[in-house]
Amino acid sequence: MPTHDETPLADDLLHGVREIAAYIGKNERQTNWQIRQGNLPVTRLGRLIIGSKSRLRDHLIPK
Repeated sequence: MPTHDETPLADDLLHGVREIAAYIGKNERQTNWQIRQGNLPVTRLGRLIIGSKSRLRDHLIPK
């Protein structure tokens, strides 16, 4: 199993609110709210919202 630093970028990216919501276990409405409030580490590319599994995991699961 690849370590955190060895995960291919394509496998780390989540495209859109639907994928991000499924990954964090919330529905799309809750996820949109968290994004609008600035509570999730995501990036906007125009209308597309992109999240990183590793950044979301680090943000949601404190060490």
